[in-house]
Amino acid sequence: MSAAIFLFARLVKGNNEGLSVDMIKVLSEIRVLHEEVFGINKYPGEIFLFRLHESEEMTKSLRKPVEDVLVFDKTQTL
Repeated sequence: MSAAIFLFARLVKGNNEGLSVDMIKVLSEIRVLHEEVFGINKYPGEIFLFRLHESEEMTKSLRKPVEDVLVFDKTQTL
């Protein structure tokens, strides 16, 4: 479901970047239904849908240390 949300964002706010004419047509049709079901036109933003899962077992996510995935360019300033 989240893939559709990201594609809708590209359709609505991303100037259809990277989408074919056929994909734009299909997404536009699906978007109308999505707006009706979730009442999106009533709000200024989008709705992000996700799933939560509860489990009896305690499972730890394998993650890399933040230093391995986040890099700052110290030569640039804001």
